[in-house]
Amino acid sequence: MSVNLNQAARLAGKSKNTLLRAIASGKLTERRNDNGTYAFDEAELAKVFPPTGPGTDILEMEIEGVRALLEEVKAQRDDLLKERDAWRAQAERLAAAMATK
Repeated sequence: MSVNLNQAARLAGKSKNTLLRAIASGKLTERRNDNGTYAFDEAELAKVFPPTGPGTDILEMEIEGVRALLEEVKAQRDDLLKERDAWRAQAERLAAAMATK
């Protein structure tokens, strides 16, 4: 979604002049609407000026929680793969023993 200069400044928590300097330095790209006003992509704006404040702390905590959960799931997967391999090896041994009888 695109936003105008005032909205972009409010979202980024920066002044309009800071955004204009970021455009001049090439850090931030903008396009112009038909009426000549600036239009900024919110996703790019967030990349150049990451959100800060109380909400971001909560997001960081949630991200860490998801990372911890992912590590736990990976460990469980590894355990299951080892167990599967052990059962497979046992089945192969039993099948070989039965074939020699």
